Amino acid sequence: MKLLDNQDHKVIAPNQIFQDTLTTNAANTIKIDVDYSLDSNNFFDTPLKREALEDTLNSIVARLGDDLDPITPTGNNTWEMTFPDPSTGNLVNLANATIPADTLRIFVGGQQLGNRLGEGGFGGFSATGTPEFVNTVSTRGETGDTGESNTATDFSTWGGAISFDNDTNWYFGEDVANLGNDQSDFRSVVAHEFFHLLGFATGNQSFEHLIDNTTFSFTGTEAVREYDQSGNPPLNGSADLAHWEEGLTEDGQETLMDPSITIGTRQMPTALDFAALDDIGWELIDDDNDSSPSEKFFLLQPTSPDLIGGGSNNDTYIISDPIINGTEEITISDTQGSNSIQLTEGLEIESSLVAPNALQLNLTNGAVINVNSADDFSYEPGGNAVAGINEPDDDFSTFVQETLGVNLPSGDEILEGGSVTII
Repeated sequence: MKLLDNQDHKVIAPNQIFQDTLTTNAANTIKIDVDYSLDSNNFFDTPLKREALEDTLNSIVARLGDDLDPITPTGNNTWEMTFPDPSTGNLVNLANATIPADTLRIFVGGQQLGNRLGEGGFGGFSATGTPEFVNTVSTRGETGDTGESNTATDFSTWGGAISFDNDTNWYFGEDVANLGNDQSDFRSVVAHEFFHLLGFATGNQSFEHLIDNTTFSFTGTEAVREYDQSGNPPLNGSADLAHWEEGLTEDGQETLMDPSITIGTRQMPTALDFAALDDIGWELIDDDNDSSPSEKFFLLQPTSPDLIGGGSNNDTYIISDPIINGTEEITISDTQGSNSIQLTEGLEIESSLVAPNALQLNLTNGAVINVNSADDFSYEPGGNAVAGINEPDDDFSTFVQETLGVNLPSGDEILEGGSVTII
């Protein structure tokens, strides 16, 4: 487990002309200008690292449909952006940068961050000139960004900065199946820090406006509606109101915005994380690549609840050896929709117990997976939706015979299967 960031998300920018700037375009109104000019420690020294960063940012802005006014300084209309240098942490300032409409500018780099994987947030500014110009710098045309914690209903920014730890053993690849148990997933940290930059942070009035300081929970309407437990989704206590509670899950998946990530795992935004962005003022676009709500995917992992079930959707439950670490006993119970269980390549099953309508898989690493109403599921040995791998589906009878090596029992009979490795 490693901490993702600290809580200082007030950020501020450089007295130099922009150089080495790459614009990444998402398929909607919001675009990202990724600025590598302050990467003095050469963290982003390979195309693979830049691709991992840009792909992750684009996957998130593909959900943002806001119209942001351009910042165009002229004459007496001047402004200055401020943020910490992502390679040194020193405060820097940049005067009179032009920010195009519907665009966020993000400075990136790497430095030694101790036990933190990343550090990021939105930028500060000062502006002088006509009231219209100052208001544009302050709000980007988002009228609900009042600057007051008791009235703000929207968030805006010119962008900000994100820094990554130089000493971490990073995994930059796209295929989570290749993520090593001793590696930290770079894409997860990019997403986490970018959410802070987008306003999931103290210091953003529209976020602070929705904090219940008695229960240390988040009261946003969309987040409360999405939260799959009763009440408000909890934050991480009075000392850390910029994160969900440690280990908080949504539909069985650990949320992106809890404060830490387990080494060797990937955490990407859940519906609850995006609901919070909706609450603080971002206009969300339906994700055409997201199968919700007709289909959801659940990657079983140490933070999954003991009992997991996706409700009325057509759900896929993924059991993967690199993710399950041997300390869990998880029960899958889902009788609504057409549901599937994927057992990824390399999964080692030490033994199994098979009943006519129930299943227990005892993994070699010590984890135990129970399946209630097992005959209602289809089974996909070798499948892995996270990695884009699809294999033929078997019904329960075919799966226990051809994969577990036992015949489907009848009545009260329970049969035991032997050791199996999924190929």
